[in-house]
Amino acid sequence: MILGVFVHASHADYDLGSYEPIRFLSGSFRMGCFFIISGYFSAAMLGRYAVGDFLRRRLLALGLPALVCVFLLNPPALHAMRQYFSSSPVPVQPIANWHLHVWFLFVLMLYSLGARPVLRLWQAASGTILRALRPGFGEALGLLLITAAASVALKAFEKWGPSLPGFDQYAEITASAIENLPYFACGLLLQRSPRVFLFAHARPWAWAVAALGLLGARYWLEQQPIATTPQHLLHLAADFATAFACSFALLSTAERWIRRPRRWVTLTAASAYTIYIVHYLCISLLLVLTQRWGFSQPLRALSAAAGALAVGFAVHFGLVERFPIAALLLNGRLASRPRPR
Repeated sequence: MILGVFVHASHADYDLGSYEPIRFLSGSFRMGCFFIISGYFSAAMLGRYAVGDFLRRRLLALGLPALVCVFLLNPPALHAMRQYFSSSPVPVQPIANWHLHVWFLFVLMLYSLGARPVLRLWQAASGTILRALRPGFGEALGLLLITAAASVALKAFEKWGPSLPGFDQYAEITASAIENLPYFACGLLLQRSPRVFLFAHARPWAWAVAALGLLGARYWLEQQPIATTPQHLLHLAADFATAFACSFALLSTAERWIRRPRRWVTLTAASAYTIYIVHYLCISLLLVLTQRWGFSQPLRALSAAAGALAVGFAVHFGLVERFPIAALLLNGRLASRPRPR
């Protein structure tokens, strides 16, 4: 979530390429890692709560902040971003849709509705697979099949989706739900299978080397044209492999080096959701203001990122952790939790 602030601050270059390395790095693993973590904690919640209670908690925590963004925060952010892009040296249209940065909340709501059936299906299928294969191979095969199915579904959606009515209104959410399903499923398995958890966390150096190699391969592939379906599927395979390797490298590094509570981790984790909810509006307004003040492009990007982080941090600890109504609207929480110390 915090990296997402820098990704969106990179719009300072009007998406013309000056900050493409930031967007490339983010696109290589950020959302994949996010959905792995989301799947892990979704499975943990399913183990603690009945289905109805789980859905009530998840849909409230995800749905209310999403509605606040769509109806209150996104309209002025869209207006400001259009205003900023209107001064581009060449004609460029900003990414302008009704959900903007909170598309992932709608995807998570879909996953929450399907998490219990997916787990039951996996448990039913895994028994058969595990009887036929050695321990560990069944989970790997299941995840590989889910990833392959998602790749084919993405290609089919890209080809035939535009013929569907109202396609542009839900295209990004639907495509993202298909694309990120393997990561969410992996998170479910991480929580339920000790073998999968150990596999993802046991070798940080090996995962780091694999991640760097796959980042290089993915960058090379990004420079190649996509003219056929096999080429597209090859690109998707590289995307999935890179995201998994980078995510496992990060998770295993954290497992190895962050073994006790640390204040900076606690404060960042507590405030990350609030920061992400409010940051896009902050960035769009700051880009317009710093442009008017004559800031250079790099200084605009840096000011927008730093300002959004500072405002989000202040909103969380000044409002969300103090006032129940702010916690409800921005975090979907019915009662404020104790503030981190």
